[in-house]
Amino acid sequence: MMKKFTTVTTAISLLLVGATANAAKCKFETDTTNALTGEKVQWTKWEDFKLFNTQVGYLAAVAEGDNKYLAIQVVNYDSRPDRPTKEDLDTAVVIPAESKLLLLLTDESVVELRTDQEFVADSEIHAPGTWENDMTKDFMMKTYTVVKYPLSPDAVAALAANGVKTLRQTTSEGDRDYEISEKRADTLQEALACVQ
Repeated sequence: MMKKFTTVTTAISLLLVGATANAAKCKFETDTTNALTGEKVQWTKWEDFKLFNTQVGYLAAVAEGDNKYLAIQVVNYDSRPDRPTKEDLDTAVVIPAESKLLLLLTDESVVELRTDQEFVADSEIHAPGTWENDMTKDFMMKTYTVVKYPLSPDAVAALAANGVKTLRQTTSEGDRDYEISEKRADTLQEALACVQ
């Protein structure tokens, strides 16, 4: 009887040590409780998944009460000789409601997520010569969008079990593919573990 108790106690201790070690790795942009509803709201720190000359991508795991989300932030840079118009800014990137995000996992399976609302990019214009080390005579337009994709329990289970190799995001300008390096494939798994 004592051996069984010791085995159970050891197993529980190992689980607690593992959970504590994982919690120590977790970093949050937001970790609060809604004063009116008592709902816990957590956003993990943004983790980068792509860096090219003209695009930067980040992802975060989000929990709002019992609801889980994958948040994607894509920042685009576009240089042009003429000043962008208001229409350029207003229509730079739109993620329509029900837009897809396809995730190719390391086991070669695909998880499909859909937005539940429309998201429109925010934009900034930088005059020629004012953009960090920019010596060109072009205007620089920076657009950035944060999109939340609801996660079903099945999607959470699939993403917790496998890393992500590729993202394909549907936008008003067509599909955009984002490759994730092998070294960063587990980033989403680690972020999701923080909001369980």
